[in-house]
Amino acid sequence: LGYVSAGTELIERLMSLKSDAGTSNLAAMIVTEFMLQHRQEHTAELCRVLKRKRDILVESLEEQLGDLCSWSLPSGGMFLWVKLPDEIDNVTLAHAAEQEGVLYHPGRNFDSGERDVPYLRLAFGFPSDEALRRGTEHLARAIRAAIPAGAVG
Repeated sequence: LGYVSAGTELIERLMSLKSDAGTSNLAAMIVTEFMLQHRQEHTAELCRVLKRKRDILVESLEEQLGDLCSWSLPSGGMFLWVKLPDEIDNVTLAHAAEQEGVLYHPGRNFDSGERDVPYLRLAFGFPSDEALRRGTEHLARAIRAAIPAGAVG
């Protein structure tokens, strides 16, 4: 179950593409009524929560990886892109991250040519504040472990 906020013309086009494999009518009616009555307040609260979580992730990244990685501060959404040192091999990092219990999306998943780009995308919308902090610590260990000896100061 999801929703789209858009102009009438786009909504009509999307409705023609709609497929329903058993979505609960009751759940759809409840969500529709909630959004009709509380969309603005709910959206404002989501923005507040996501901004706080983004800030926690950025603070943790600065503490753990500020000397190695860079990132751009997203003004919205729930993802943050981290630029890795060029010396890091993504296969090595994926293995090290797995050993640390960290899952991430490598940049190549989002590259049209599926090149091995030195970025990873971190999600901060779902994890708890503490999980964001712990996850950043584990990710930092994985990144440091993936750097070839003598490659980066």
